[in-house]
Amino acid sequence: GISILCVCLQFDYKGKEDERHPCPEVALSFTRGDILELQTCNDDHWWQNIHFVQARRIGFGAFANSEDFKGNGSSRIGLIPSETLQLSKSTSEIEQRPTNGRGSSRSGSSHETEYVYESVCRLAPRDGLPRLVVLIGPPGVGRNELKRRLIARFPQRFTTTVPHTTRAKRERSALQRGRVQIIKIIFEANFALRSYFLRHGEVEGVDYYFTERSVMEKMIYSGQMLEFGEFRGNLYGTAISSVRDAQRAGTPLITPHPLALPVLRTQEFMPFIVFIQPPDAAAFKVGAFADFEAYMGR
Repeated sequence: GISILCVCLQFDYKGKEDERHPCPEVALSFTRGDILELQTCNDDHWWQNIHFVQARRIGFGAFANSEDFKGNGSSRIGLIPSETLQLSKSTSEIEQRPTNGRGSSRSGSSHETEYVYESVCRLAPRDGLPRLVVLIGPPGVGRNELKRRLIARFPQRFTTTVPHTTRAKRERSALQRGRVQIIKIIFEANFALRSYFLRHGEVEGVDYYFTERSVMEKMIYSGQMLEFGEFRGNLYGTAISSVRDAQRAGTPLITPHPLALPVLRTQEFMPFIVFIQPPDAAAFKVGAFADFEAYMGR
């Protein structure tokens, strides 16, 4: 029988330029991120036994909806290469790349393409368990500043994780406490900022979870950490349990390293991943310099 499978395309495909296509003059093109409906056979090995499969574009990313595309000319059915065929093409291209003189390709990896189609499905919202909002982007683009401003403006809506560390808790000096009182007056109307500056020292469970090194190493080895690293002899990291705690308190807004995304892209968390695109190089440099001057002038 015939069934429908929805997939997210992980590569750009130009059908008219594909020499393998059986009918390139009527071929369709798709873009990475497009959601496609595939007409599939109820056979465990159908994906490996064919070269091309019928597909229909129903939208892009989380905004895809097959109902919106019914009767729409943009929803024409076309043929796309099967996963097996496309992976064989990608592998062949990697093998043909020039090497760096040490027997490896310039890309540094022979496994650039792990998959070309990602199976997806439409899910209804879950009451009482909001999805994560994950901000990613290049260093210096302002992800943490954006997170800080959103949490300060919507403290009842957004939450964030509390990291773990093995370093000792820091106490504020008398001079710092005096500055806190001045800042208190300035930010009296802003609960989030006032709460932050009023603290006379770091608070367990608010600033960090202060943990023994042996305990944190055990958490790392047992796969309990979303991400972790070491700085000046101390371990820092975010536990998966901290993500769950933030999710129970509101909508988590986090800025993990991109390498942590596979841990988050699960049925449990189902995050909205937002890429913060930087401006052009000149504007980015001016903005970064202005931020540096403002920081030094404090």
